[in-house]
Amino acid sequence: MTPTTRGVVMLVICGVLYGLAWMTHIGWFYAANAVAVAIFLLNIPIPWFLLRGLSAKRSTIAPGGGRTEDVFEGDTISLAVELQNRMRAPTFLITIQEQCALIAPDEEQPGFFVGMVASRGRVTASYDARCYRRGVYSLGPILVETAAPFGLFCAQRLLDAPLEVTVYP
Repeated sequence: MTPTTRGVVMLVICGVLYGLAWMTHIGWFYAANAVAVAIFLLNIPIPWFLLRGLSAKRSTIAPGGGRTEDVFEGDTISLAVELQNRMRAPTFLITIQEQCALIAPDEEQPGFFVGMVASRGRVTASYDARCYRRGVYSLGPILVETAAPFGLFCAQRLLDAPLEVTVYP
C-alpha cells in the first residue's frame, strides 16, 4: 500500500484545515477537517480489500476459437487473461500489467484497464503477440493494481497465472 500524489495532497489539506481550525476556532474548519481525515483513513484499506479476492488464469486462443497447440516462429498468437472475483463485493478500477516473454523486447507490453468485475464474476482481456523467437516460454505472474475509490492509495498484487508456450522454428 503506497500513497499516491493525491494522498499526499489530501494529507497536506488535512493538516492545513486542522491548523486553520486550531488558530481560528471556527467550527466548520473542524468539521471539514474531520471529514477530510475520515476520507483519508477510510481509503487506506479499500484498495487492498478490492484486490484480495482476485485470481487470474491465462490461456491461448486459436483463430477458430479453440486452443493452439503448434506455434511457429513469426506467427501471431492470441493470449487471454481471465480475471475472476471470488468475493461477494464487486471489484472496480483495476489495471492489469502483463509481462509477455513472447513479445519482442522493443515492443510495448500489453496493459488493460478493467472498469468492474462483478461479484463472483469474471472478465477476460485478450491480446495478440507475435512470436519473434523460437523456444520454450514460461509466462510469469500478472501484476494487478488499483487506486480505487479516490486514488489516495495504490495497492498492487501479483497473481499467479502460469502458462508455458513452445514456439517451434
